[in-house]
Amino acid sequence: MNIAAQIKNLRLSKGITQKELAEQTGIALQSIINYENGRREPNSKAMAALERYFGVSGEFLRGGVDRDTRLIFKTPSIRFSLHNRCTHLSDTFHFSATSCAVIYSNITDLLKSYCIYYRTFKRTISSVQI
Repeated sequence: MNIAAQIKNLRLSKGITQKELAEQTGIALQSIINYENGRREPNSKAMAALERYFGVSGEFLRGGVDRDTRLIFKTPSIRFSLHNRCTHLSDTFHFSATSCAVIYSNITDLLKSYCIYYRTFKRTISSVQI
């Protein structure tokens, strides 16, 4: 599934309109329409806003991770902890908001990759007969 379809599916799964998504993410309505129609792809700032809003990684939005791996990020305490750590980096090292968004995205992608690895490992172990 491509990014246009992912954004549309996530929006529809939340039961919101394109206008509501635009208002809640701070992304222009015309940009949301263009993303969903495949005319444009989100820039890094828009990707970060969509990732935060939907609780998914950039990899998931691009179609690279299955839906189950995003469950860990539905836990508010995990998202809050990641956000606080990124804010701390920003305050300590004077990173820009865009840099923090990229760091946050990379961390979430790494954790999601770990989740995929763990599930594969768990399936492999459970299939071994002792």
